[in-house]
Amino acid sequence: MPPQPKMNWLIELIKGVRSVRSEMNVPAGAKIPLVLAGAGDAARARLERNRDVILTLARLTSADSADVIPKGSAQFVLEEAVVALPLGEVIDFAKERTRLEKDLKKAQDEIARFDAKLSNEQFVAKAPEDVLAEQRGKAHRSGRARGPPGRSHQAAGLDPVGLAVVEADWRT
Repeated sequence: MPPQPKMNWLIELIKGVRSVRSEMNVPAGAKIPLVLAGAGDAARARLERNRDVILTLARLTSADSADVIPKGSAQFVLEEAVVALPLGEVIDFAKERTRLEKDLKKAQDEIARFDAKLSNEQFVAKAPEDVLAEQRGKAHRSGRARGPPGRSHQAAGLDPVGLAVVEADWRT
């Protein structure tokens, strides 16, 4: 039996916070604030009613509603609201940007290697079918199924994990 909608909202909120913490390499012991922006009355009431549970399970210092998303926030969408986690005090954005750019370069190089193999007519003609299937599978898992390059990641926004970070804050 699936959880009730109110409980599902709480579960998705905590899962989202934990995902952001993991993807952005927030230290496990660090407690961060949460800001719920653009939330309706029902979401604000859920936040208020479940504040203690949310603070404990998501390792937060606070959980509040606001109209404006704070600078330096990682964000994700939860129903009609944007959940913002101000991370400026717990991670170094310049260091994180460098890490993400390095990961992007590695992924692009890997995709280029797979594309080169699969575009080589001699390789395709001579390779056993199981090797070709393995290479195609690796190419697919690397982020694209032979689509145009650059579509798997937007370098300008550095958003490889489906998170948005206020763009101006990467430069601070």
